[in-house]
Amino acid sequence: MQPTLDYSNTRIGRYELKRLLGVGGTSKVYLAIDTELHRQVAVKCIDINVDDQSVTQSIEREAALTAQLNHQNIVQLYDVVKTETVLGLVMEYVDGVTLSDKLGQSKPTTEQALEWSIQVAQGLCHAHQSGIVHCDLKPDNIIVTNHNILKIADFGIAKLQLPTTSLDVDTAAAISGSYHAVSPEQAQGQKIDFRSDVFSFGLLLYQLLTGRHPFGSSENSQTIMHRIVHQRFEFNALDRVEMSNELMELISALLEKKAQNRPTNMDKVTTTLQQILHSQNSSFDTEDHTRVLTPITPQASWQKSRGIWFAAAALISIIGAATLALLAWQWWPEKAVPSLYVAVLEPVIETQGEFDEEFKRQITTTLKTSMQEGVINLEHVNLIVQNDLESFDNNYQNFADAMAADVILRIEASCSRSQCQLNLQRLSGPQWIVQTQKNWPAIATSLSDIRHTTLSELYQLFDGEQVSGESQNVDEAAYREYLDIYKESGAGVDATAEHLRQLERIYRDLDFFPLYELYVTAALDLYKESNESVYLKDASNFLQRASLSTRARPEFKSLEFDLLLLRGQVAEAQEIIDQLTTSGAERLLVNELRADLAAHNNDYESAVLFERENAQLRPTLSRLYNLAASEFYLGNFELASRSANLALNINPEDTDTHNLLGAIALTQGNLEQAISSYLALVSKIPNGDNLSNLGLSLMLKRDYKRAIEYQQRALSLNPTSPSALLNLADSYNLQGDLATAKSIYQQVLAATDNKSNVMQYTGRAQAQAHLGLHIEAIRTLQDAKKQYSDSPDLSYSSAIVHSIAGNYGAAIVETEDAISQGMGTIWFSMKWFEKLCSYPRFTALFDTDSTPQVCVQLRDTAVN
Repeated sequence: MQPTLDYSNTRIGRYELKRLLGVGGTSKVYLAIDTELHRQVAVKCIDINVDDQSVTQSIEREAALTAQLNHQNIVQLYDVVKTETVLGLVMEYVDGVTLSDKLGQSKPTTEQALEWSIQVAQGLCHAHQSGIVHCDLKPDNIIVTNHNILKIADFGIAKLQLPTTSLDVDTAAAISGSYHAVSPEQAQGQKIDFRSDVFSFGLLLYQLLTGRHPFGSSENSQTIMHRIVHQRFEFNALDRVEMSNELMELISALLEKKAQNRPTNMDKVTTTLQQILHSQNSSFDTEDHTRVLTPITPQASWQKSRGIWFAAAALISIIGAATLALLAWQWWPEKAVPSLYVAVLEPVIETQGEFDEEFKRQITTTLKTSMQEGVINLEHVNLIVQNDLESFDNNYQNFADAMAADVILRIEASCSRSQCQLNLQRLSGPQWIVQTQKNWPAIATSLSDIRHTTLSELYQLFDGEQVSGESQNVDEAAYREYLDIYKESGAGVDATAEHLRQLERIYRDLDFFPLYELYVTAALDLYKESNESVYLKDASNFLQRASLSTRARPEFKSLEFDLLLLRGQVAEAQEIIDQLTTSGAERLLVNELRADLAAHNNDYESAVLFERENAQLRPTLSRLYNLAASEFYLGNFELASRSANLALNINPEDTDTHNLLGAIALTQGNLEQAISSYLALVSKIPNGDNLSNLGLSLMLKRDYKRAIEYQQRALSLNPTSPSALLNLADSYNLQGDLATAKSIYQQVLAATDNKSNVMQYTGRAQAQAHLGLHIEAIRTLQDAKKQYSDSPDLSYSSAIVHSIAGNYGAAIVETEDAISQGMGTIWFSMKWFEKLCSYPRFTALFDTDSTPQVCVQLRDTAVN
């Protein structure tokens, strides 16, 4: 055998070896610099036996295979380089210590040991699914990072060091250093598969939990291997005290002598460990991990109150507070680790010299998406989505109030063509000053390097928070293509089918959560535009490609939930909610999913309960607006107005909230306030909704000429909008142009053929009634009432249809319902309610000042 040489301060390929990190049986590992990408890597140097090139070729082939593994819990293999005397395996440099060293420092708690074992199990599962067996799983081959992430090293290489011919116990020296980690079939030289790793994992799990090898300690390799092959494993008395029955059953199954008796895959092992960990958590005090004998109290997340919390709390106290308290007690645990809510500002980029806008855009997008990804990856830290915010002119206090943020992240970059100098700041209240910041250089031409360094520096700003998501290095070319798709598709909301195909092509080189989020967002947008369910099916299939660790994330399960709900798989969607609740996922997230599920089941009263609770827990601008919109839909106009005004306390310029207040005023018949609100909105944002609502307000005021003007402008922006078409048809009808009105009512029928929501049902029914299709209109309403809860709009539309159809008794009953739900009397002044004026029960619904104008005209005509 040739002596192992020291390669410090030498160069292999493009890698400059700086210092020795560790020594193995036949290799040395060095810290090195990648001179092209300017990043630190680890290079494992293996001396080449010039007389046996087959071994070198075998290692190269295996390395090429293992380089495809891309998982948070596996050390990434980047490259293979070779000289005449040495073979270099270029790997991800991980700043940490081996698990063996970690265990030598102190014995982990049971909870920590289980958490670590789950990470290792997830890494193994990913490798097995890729067809790779480790064959040398032991604490020396596992690295624990400074953020408590475990990474398996030397994947697939140990396997190549094993002879393919039979091996008896006397030749144990052939696997020097690993004799204590082998399976029985491996020790006997038999053919092995992934179940060999399952056994080795059982050895590791026992050592993590007890600090001892399950088959005792001995420096004699033959002794240990003989015990592994022939001695039955048994728990001692101490094990039976410290371990649960479920844990002992799992370890016994893992350490079965016969491979066929072990668990069939690591996915099942991971799931079992997660269930055991959850069970253990409920049996341990959260601060000192000592076992308690008092009754178990479930645990979950809860938030700190914020400055504007009292306002939302006052709203909750008006209605439903007792119900909310009972609801929370029944299904949600009481206390756990508080979460931080983090808002990410738009990056600020300064450029030097010649610097094209496309290059600047790519760097800006990289910085923004990397910060968002980093926040998502941190445990007990939540990213605040702020896609509905207007400018706050750098007023961090107002911004934080709008977002209910605990922390604001801001990044600045000064870039030349070759390098960017980055400054990442963490701002905290109440003064909203820079609490801490990080400065570092990054290669401007390497977007993957910008992402990787941004993630690393961001994690250091949250020192103490564990990184739970995947943040491994990514392929530069694939990452650039992802960023292009992200930008071109408007982060998914303006996607095309081609964007989906592009994402499908790059997923093997870019298996990280943002890719799946972008795919689902794009698929949902395409589905809403086309109503083609194939997009939902494709998105569901695409999610199945994600790694197990990615699929375990709450954010990922939320994506699955959205798809299941749209595909009508209600039971499966409920299972997602149950899983998230059991695992202690963020309460706000679970409430949002529960609200969506309730709304899907047309249980809008329950849905709004969850929305009210979320508005109480964390009253952001968007959350208060959504609550106001839901209250408005249910006819709770007073509560809707209060929630909307709370939103305006956060941002007085929010146009969506002003629009909603205009809709509330319009529904209640306050035409002057509605017209004033919509005129102001149209002057700022002349979109289809604002123009149509202004036209509707003018129509109710009988200013038909101006109403038609604004409604035609609305229709020019969205020619197939059912509401815009119906409002325009009604204006022509009321003006007396029946021919034009009927032509447009026909267009309403064409635009509502899908009947995908309650507004399409009611619009279609009204158009059918005006066209004389009375039976069809009543059937449309009946279908709507089977699917949707009563609402002011549904009752009002029913009153119109029955009045036109001559069903005056039914029309009056529906009018009573609509008015009781807050519908303004001004809505009953149109000519299709004329025949109801002869019924005292109808006129009795209005006081003298609010008698419908159509009835006043009839009365005055009769008097004259």
